[in-house]
Amino acid sequence: MHPIKKELELAWKALSDEQAHVGWRSIEIARFGPTILRAARYYPDNTEAILMGFESIEISSSISLPCGKGFSMERLKSKSTNENTVWLSLVREVDGLFELFNAMVDDIINTLVNLSSYEEIKTYQTFLGRVRAWQEFMKRGQEVLSPESELGLVGELHFLKALLNFPIPINNILSCWSGPENGLQDFLFGSGAVEIKSTLSQNYFPAKITSLEQLDDSTIKPMYLGGMRFELSNDGHNLSEVVSDIKELIVADAYAKFKFETLLLHAGYSNLHDFNYTRKFHLKDFFLLEIDNDFPRLTYGNVHAGVKNARYEIDLQPCLDKKISLSEVINILGVV
Repeated sequence: MHPIKKELELAWKALSDEQAHVGWRSIEIARFGPTILRAARYYPDNTEAILMGFESIEISSSISLPCGKGFSMERLKSKSTNENTVWLSLVREVDGLFELFNAMVDDIINTLVNLSSYEEIKTYQTFLGRVRAWQEFMKRGQEVLSPESELGLVGELHFLKALLNFPIPINNILSCWSGPENGLQDFLFGSGAVEIKSTLSQNYFPAKITSLEQLDDSTIKPMYLGGMRFELSNDGHNLSEVVSDIKELIVADAYAKFKFETLLLHAGYSNLHDFNYTRKFHLKDFFLLEIDNDFPRLTYGNVHAGVKNARYEIDLQPCLDKKISLSEVINILGVV
């Protein structure tokens, strides 16, 4: 446990008072440059909170602050001698699980410590971005990723790891990973895209397509579909191990690590659930196919005008004679 987190938990205990009057009680815990972190409780609910004070930036009063399942966030009046300080509170709701809120605060503190050399505007953006990521994660409550989503994320992470073998800046690669933020395609490279599909099937390759837009290259071109065929094997790696492998590859870049972890939260992954992800995936085959006029797909351009949406499945096995290498795709997309 980081010393700041330990002080925070001790402060929460010291501030607890069932008889306290309505309002805030708080203790300063740390500073990240001009940014102030205070442990706090709000009464009469006696719920845990942190207060972040930003002294050198302006925050619009009209900004939409995140509010998740189990926590709330709001702007407060100044609590320091500097009247220009803007305070944001992050508060556990009465019915919110302490363990989940505590994990979120722990993650936020670790992130701020790692990026403590940044200017305050960057600290503010990092703080707000991380809370928004937790907001998306907490929409799932205590649910772990479904087996299908777990396999899909493992596939995207394997592709991400493959990209790290090329001379491409790490943050550029992470900026291209759009899948966790509900992108139509999993990776966007300039005007092109790559959609990743994963399977455990050994006899054929079923690819589930979720909409008429997903393989529509009328506005995004060139477009490729990447296939990841896995088998369950003790020689493989579970989801948390794949995540750890990538973290080791990007450990030298604190901002890349922050960005990666934020994207994982958007994808529904947290190490809180690692004990659930026991399946070990061994990658048997990886290929890329260009989405062209001969590719089997449904789009708005080739279905009846009355068809407004569709979910369908393609067998990619017959297409494998047209597969191309990742190096070719990277060069065509102009990523390197």
